[in-house]
Amino acid sequence: MEWPVDVALARPVTQLPTGPWAYEIKVDGHRTVLWRTEDSVRLQSRTGRDVTALWMDLAVAAMSLPPGVILDGEAVVYVVDDDGNARISFEAAQSRALSRPRRARELANRHPATYVAFDVLAHPAEGHPDLRPRPYVERRQALLDVLAGIGPPIEPVWSTTDRNEALLWYAALEGTGCLRTTAVSHTACWSDVSNALVGCSALCPVRTVGGHGAGVLLQ
Repeated sequence: MEWPVDVALARPVTQLPTGPWAYEIKVDGHRTVLWRTEDSVRLQSRTGRDVTALWMDLAVAAMSLPPGVILDGEAVVYVVDDDGNARISFEAAQSRALSRPRRARELANRHPATYVAFDVLAHPAEGHPDLRPRPYVERRQALLDVLAGIGPPIEPVWSTTDRNEALLWYAALEGTGCLRTTAVSHTACWSDVSNALVGCSALCPVRTVGGHGAGVLLQ
């Protein structure tokens, strides 16, 4: 797989899909592809830029991954409010993403980042140099396997195949977060319309990943 990889995008839908779907929390951060090379880590933005210098805390943590692993996910930043509760802050992630490397290091010391992975694109050590053509269920299991024992700040996204549970998530997240849904039987084609989003609002979509097949966005 060559750098930079095209990331899957989404289009709108009007309701939460039914049938053989997986539903995931859509966190509010910066889309980032994490490349564990033979001797280092590189982080790629949605547009293909190298943003490693802005997320060096994640790059250091990702050295614990097997060489050759490529993850797709979100770089997020937690902040603690005055009431002591931690929350994901898009503003904090945006500040990091728009800063210069020196400023990014200062922000990282104040608010370390977390990488929430929702897909694994490659895992050569297990015989998978390119997982994109594989069904979602296989990629999800490969993601859990590769992250087993890694721990924070790199973690898999929450996921369920229970639509009722997803509806509870959806209700709880409305106005503050989103869900991503994936057709579990689809294989990957990894095009610009390969992910489907189901959103809690027009500004905060929920993604349904058609196995990185066809994608939609609930408004």
